Amino acid sequence: MTDWIEHFRAAACGLTIAHVWRGHGSVLFIELGALTPTTRRNGYPGEPRGEIGLMVEWSWRIEDGRSEPPRVFRRPFGLGQAAKAWTSAWA
Repeated sequence: MTDWIEHFRAAACGLTIAHVWRGHGSVLFIELGALTPTTRRNGYPGEPRGEIGLMVEWSWRIEDGRSEPPRVFRRPFGLGQAAKAWTSAWA
């Protein structure tokens, strides 16, 4: 399991968070790097896709500064300045 996390971290290192969007239900998509426009099957514009995409589904929440974050968010792992700024409150 650690190998694919390291692979993702290395590939995402230095890329900026370019676009964030919510899918069906509680799915959250985070697009990193340069964006490419997409078109839905019905011909309407879709959400742009990044060089790397991260999908978070099932159970997630946004916490305030008084909340204790999960351990994975206590230290940034190379997702650029946005992740570093977001996690610095808990460092």
